[in-house]
Amino acid sequence: MFIFSANAQNEQYESEDHLNKKNPLDSERSSFSLGIQDSIFIFQDKIIVTPGIRYTWIQDKLKDASSIWGTQLEGKKLKDNYFSPQTGIKYKALEWLTFKTNIAKYVREPSLFELFGDRGFFIGNSDLEKEEGINFDLGTEIQWNPEQTRLKAVALNLCWFRNHADDLIARVYDSRGIGRSVNISKALIQGIEAQASVDIFEYFRLILNATWQKPENQGEIAAFDGKNLPGHFEKSYLARLEARHQGIKVYLEFLHDKDMYYDTANLRKAEDKNELNAGISFIYNNWLFSLEAQNINDDIYEDFNSYPLPGRSFYTSIKYEF
Repeated sequence: MFIFSANAQNEQYESEDHLNKKNPLDSERSSFSLGIQDSIFIFQDKIIVTPGIRYTWIQDKLKDASSIWGTQLEGKKLKDNYFSPQTGIKYKALEWLTFKTNIAKYVREPSLFELFGDRGFFIGNSDLEKEEGINFDLGTEIQWNPEQTRLKAVALNLCWFRNHADDLIARVYDSRGIGRSVNISKALIQGIEAQASVDIFEYFRLILNATWQKPENQGEIAAFDGKNLPGHFEKSYLARLEARHQGIKVYLEFLHDKDMYYDTANLRKAEDKNELNAGISFIYNNWLFSLEAQNINDDIYEDFNSYPLPGRSFYTSIKYEF
């Protein structure tokens, strides 16, 4: 089973400064990627091996402008390209028991906001390097299809994951409370994720998910070595109820995240996050229409220090597949 994919994208970051009409932050990013992936079935489909690789080309451009002091700032162009290989193995040991593992090399370019953004209490850092790392996971899945009217299917998943990153991009703060994104030379994030899903009758599905992780700073600064990475929760929980009928799906979910720090010294601890979301979607032929409401309880939560997320928000989308 061979898959080929191609993607082209252009992003333009245009900010407006009411005190400085000649804003030096306008920027543009163009990217292009090609990917191939193959799924190989062996031993009567008991083992599936899925190798793949993706090539990415990216170009950033910062436009010419004048600084707030009137000096001329020359534009900049940055180009980069890289390969991201990956592979996965799935072994169906029994009809109800499956083992699986994945390993992948990844690259994350800093966003245009992280490079050039400015929100007063959070400023850009044009010297950011891309983040690179290796993701690895090892897990098992149990599936049970009881011959009952009420329970149609039960699935249990348990996974151990490990992410080793170089130049990890993280948000940090100085003594004034002003934040920006920086590179942490080395970081290790590892933990366990557990999930259970139950299909009830033919219309309902209950999903429970829990993640426990240790986001460890392994950078060169001795004072921060071994502390938690800023912006990463240690514990995350999700409960989701779905109802489906003739192409219509309605869901309600509750998220709870806790034990996160805003800073590398782990002195500014974030409040626990509680979020209630809901949505409805409808499939008609090849069209998918969806409407989502996020943060229904309208809590004003700071995802990072002094930068509150939106309150109650609504999103709608239309998708066509061919």
